[in-house]
Amino acid sequence: MIRFADFKDVEQIARLHVENVRRTHEGYSEVYLNRFNEERQKKAWTKYINRRDCRTIVYECEGAIIGFAAICLFYNQEYPGMLDFLHVSELFEGKGIGTQLVKSACTLFASEGFKRMLIFCKEENHRARQFYQKFGTVYVGSAPFREDGNAHFSNKLLIKDIGSIQDKKCGLTLGLSEEYKKLCDYMNEDYVLWGAGKYYNLFCEQFGDLRKPKYIFDNNQEFHGLTANGVKIVAPHQTQYPVIITCSKSQEVEKDLFDLNCDKMVAFHPWHDYLKSL
Repeated sequence: MIRFADFKDVEQIARLHVENVRRTHEGYSEVYLNRFNEERQKKAWTKYINRRDCRTIVYECEGAIIGFAAICLFYNQEYPGMLDFLHVSELFEGKGIGTQLVKSACTLFASEGFKRMLIFCKEENHRARQFYQKFGTVYVGSAPFREDGNAHFSNKLLIKDIGSIQDKKCGLTLGLSEEYKKLCDYMNEDYVLWGAGKYYNLFCEQFGDLRKPKYIFDNNQEFHGLTANGVKIVAPHQTQYPVIITCSKSQEVEKDLFDLNCDKMVAFHPWHDYLKSL
């Protein structure tokens, strides 16, 4: 069965992730592998599952997670959809589980109107690159990164036509239509933004001066008292205005808003074209 992961799955996901990295460790240093343990990955996966701009899909068999795929819904404007992680248990390799997970990821992206999906594959991981080639990936460049002080390259692979790969029978959907509508409704009244960083700029690219917020919340004290486009940036506080969260860590912000007794809020999702709905 394929389904979305939740917090109770973190331990199994972390264990499978560590097992696979350690057995397919081409290009990884011994120092890195020694630090790559389940406790560290449980913390990392707890944060990942908490992100609104990411989703983790698990393949479950008799209560055990034997594979998972994690997708990032907004890597950047050029390549918004990215397959972030893909792992299948060694005991179940070659049974089509990885293929089904990739198809499910493509289905989710296609449901949001995405046409293509980006994949990063470590230069030394020839087996993974060969696997992705069956989906018609093309090489579109490489990205350098550092790991324990050592330089590496990841290949950027692109599936150009995810519509031909998706599996409409998988039954998964992001279910964000009500959130999209709520944000558009908030834009028709006075509102507040939370966040003056990357997502704020993407929000402004979509909406421009259509309707400016009353003010902008931000936790960075250095910003307090400054203005952005003539709108004052202030410390978060209780407000009667609805809040549009222009921050990738929207679930953490939601908790802060609840603590401030603010009950009208919605996250901005930069991959969605809101202007079509206005």
